[in-house]
Amino acid sequence: MTYINKSFILVFLIINSCAHIDYREVYTFAKTSIVGVEDIKIDKDYYLYKSRSSFIKVRLGKRLVATLVLANVENNDIFEWVGANGEKIITKNGRIIETVGLKHNMEVLNLSNIDLDLDSERELLISLNDPQATISQSIKSYELGKKPIELNKIFIAHAYREDFITHDYNWSGSNFYWVDSISSLPIKTVSSSHPYLETLEIEFYYTFTRD
Repeated sequence: MTYINKSFILVFLIINSCAHIDYREVYTFAKTSIVGVEDIKIDKDYYLYKSRSSFIKVRLGKRLVATLVLANVENNDIFEWVGANGEKIITKNGRIIETVGLKHNMEVLNLSNIDLDLDSERELLISLNDPQATISQSIKSYELGKKPIELNKIFIAHAYREDFITHDYNWSGSNFYWVDSISSLPIKTVSSSHPYLETLEIEFYYTFTRD
């Protein structure tokens, strides 16, 4: 059975309507739609020499891979990560609580309910941008046990799954978190920050340890 990628259809329509199109751009677009953008390899050289600050590597679906640098820490658990073009991802205990400069942004309004308390339901109040909406979510967390995670080195992490259901809005799913068993710092998350965005995968790289 043969499948036709919708992105290819769009490319061919553009070719037929624009005689001056740069065919190298068509190739790049088509390639990205199939295999995604090239990954950023966080090896020893990158970690030790290219970055002097803590940072995160963010992958948004297959369309974007970028690094954001730690710019501010508040109350030892709210981290503000900033990109080269002013984008911001703010996390609390690894969970995304606010985004700025993305195509679609969000902000959690009741931060006191952000934690990984297991087997307990919590309600989050979230403000969405583009479209404008204020929604509530029911969230429940589950522990998945200890698992090895390989980033710049191998970590033994506590793994968690967080199921969410949005009331009066068609948005539900599961978020995943991995927390280093030694430092208690989040080292990886896979989560949905906005109903109009693809899944955000974040890897955390620190130049410090939590006391």
